[in-house]
Amino acid sequence: MRNNTVTRFLSEYSALSRILEPRDMAALAKATVMQAPAILRTRKLTALDAAMSRNMTVHVGQTSIVMPLDRIDRILTVNRDNPTFGNIREIYARDCYFEHLRLKSPVGAVLDLGANRGMFSLLALLALQANVVVGVEPTERGVELVSRFTHRAGDTCGALEQIGTPDVADEEEVAGEKAER
Repeated sequence: MRNNTVTRFLSEYSALSRILEPRDMAALAKATVMQAPAILRTRKLTALDAAMSRNMTVHVGQTSIVMPLDRIDRILTVNRDNPTFGNIREIYARDCYFEHLRLKSPVGAVLDLGANRGMFSLLALLALQANVVVGVEPTERGVELVSRFTHRAGDTCGALEQIGTPDVADEEEVAGEKAER
């Protein structure tokens, strides 16, 4: 078990070193040391992901994507959602979305069902050079995140459509927040 954890850790850092800039790798190393007690206690990287809530540039192939993780995470604190750097590790470093797909750029259209933060929509717009990306997100906050995160990319790299659908739980949560104020 311990060897498996060390192997995964080394594999993850190796993958991150291929997509992050040197200054972000240095910040990651520092955050890892500073958050080591929490990581070891919880056996999760949530504390590290929170410590990496900052603006960073991610490189995917020939494409550089500026990621405003700090702004996204500030919006998500209301929901107590996981820090966005975990998504960077999953989507970009581990390449879990494209691992088994070998798509050639440019692609015509991409449908992102459950767009969440819009990170895959952004990847589709910039790295896959999609002509059109449709991000569907059922929560109001999710639509806000997709909009903020992908707005500039959509202005310069094709069309981005956002579709929000009403979500009863989300509407009740927002109504409850308004009532508390």
